[in-house]
Amino acid sequence: AQSELEKAAAAADLRDQARSVQSMPSADSDTLYRARFTALSADDADRICATLQAKKRSCFVVSEPSAQ
Repeated sequence: AQSELEKAAAAADLRDQARSVQSMPSADSDTLYRARFTALSADDADRICATLQAKKRSCFVVSEPSAQ
């Protein structure tokens, strides 16, 4: 997952953007890896995701819940 995230960062010219990989257990006992760019505005996230999609990379924008 880290390798794929680094490839996506290079493809979208985001080498300096904060990013992380998290492992998440799935229902079927496999592990799902969540690779994400962090600390983006909504507009930046949309723009970056569109750039990645144009380069045939899977991407979707997820908003973090607001702290109450």
